Amino acid sequence: WLWLVESAALLLGLGLFASVVDARSGNLQVRFFLRLNLIFVAVASLLILIVSETQRREHLSLAEGHAEELSEFLRGHLIYFHRQGLPPPEILSSPEIVRKVTSEFGRLPDLRRVRVYFLGRRMSMSIGEDWIVRHEVSREAAEDRRARLEERGRLATLTPVPVVQGGQLLGRIELDESLGTINARVARHMRIIFLTFTVAVLVAAGLFGFTVQHAHKTIQQQFEELEKTHAQLAHAARLASAGQLAGGVAHEINNPAGIILTTSDYLLSESDRLGIAEGFRQDLQAIRRQARRISNIVSGLLTFSRPTQLNVRSTEVNTVLQQSLSLLAPRFREQRVQVEQRMERDLPSLTADPDRLEQVFVNLLNNAVDALPDGGQVSVETACCRSDGRPGVVVSIADTGTGIREEHRKNIFDPFFSTKPKGQGTGLGLSVSYGIIRDHGGQIEVQSEAGRGTVFRVHLPLDGTRHEEL
Repeated sequence: WLWLVESAALLLGLGLFASVVDARSGNLQVRFFLRLNLIFVAVASLLILIVSETQRREHLSLAEGHAEELSEFLRGHLIYFHRQGLPPPEILSSPEIVRKVTSEFGRLPDLRRVRVYFLGRRMSMSIGEDWIVRHEVSREAAEDRRARLEERGRLATLTPVPVVQGGQLLGRIELDESLGTINARVARHMRIIFLTFTVAVLVAAGLFGFTVQHAHKTIQQQFEELEKTHAQLAHAARLASAGQLAGGVAHEINNPAGIILTTSDYLLSESDRLGIAEGFRQDLQAIRRQARRISNIVSGLLTFSRPTQLNVRSTEVNTVLQQSLSLLAPRFREQRVQVEQRMERDLPSLTADPDRLEQVFVNLLNNAVDALPDGGQVSVETACCRSDGRPGVVVSIADTGTGIREEHRKNIFDPFFSTKPKGQGTGLGLSVSYGIIRDHGGQIEVQSEAGRGTVFRVHLPLDGTRHEEL
């Protein structure tokens, strides 16, 4: 009962502790581990209680069966000697009884004490740890019961055997069994139970920790992909707004620019007949050049802002890239730029406009060379890929140049945005390239870090699905 009360108090304390920690902790793994350990302690304690009680009952029942012969022997001799008229002290000290009990101490290893109460007298025979048998005959006293209560947990008294003659109760026989065997057996079962549950808890905690870690990593990856998708959608929305604005502005500028260009061409063609001075002729040529520049800018804005008509046909990406590299070969030599080519053989053909793709590749290669003012390396790579579940080809153009700062990366496809010095670009190259790849149903991705180079990846589907069909 003391062990039961102690276990109940321990479970109550652990329960209160787990409840407090569970209420204050936001970590799912900690809460699960606390609950699992609390269940472990409760179930283990219950199993130990059941096992110990079952073992105790079985042991005592077996001991009673083994000691039945001794009890019958003592009862028979007590009644026989009583009929002979011997007084109780002589009966309890008879050599037959002493010899029989002494021999039983050796035969029954758990037998520790034999008590015989007969007509107000008590005979006690016990075997000590030194294997010496002690024999004592005295009057029955009330202290015997208190002494037996103090020995509970080490010794257990078997069911008393009454000594009855002619319906009269003359006394009783009590046998005390050692609980050493049962305690050792219970301790062995306790170790097995605790070891089994400890291994189970550790395995469960390990599996749960692995599952939580894997789920956390998966959720983190999904969250990062969601943030990336959100940024792409926000960028696409911004580009769409910029495209609508650019389209409207281009439409309004295109007409007066066309009139200026046409008028300047006419005046130049009639300059000899009209006798226009050379100074005015040079001014007309300047007007014509600037009007042509306006026309080119407007054309680029229209390419970015809305789908354009593509002259699609079967196209070999590697061939288009080789042509683009050949066009820029003189510039590569001039600026001491080394080109590394890693083009996958036997790439599938695309349904695309090769002239527009060449425009994109030339623009990206020019930007790579611009990022290498003191020379460096440009890597061109092609490979098969799958984008949005569709088969396609990816073209990577990487440089070892100055890179793009993080605050600029989100704006590089915006019209008129440029990190080049003033007068060295209109900021429409990447915008036009974005529109062309969009019209092919593809995507452009950029990966860059300031001072560590830039990589542009162009994903093109094999089927050449146009932007307006997506």
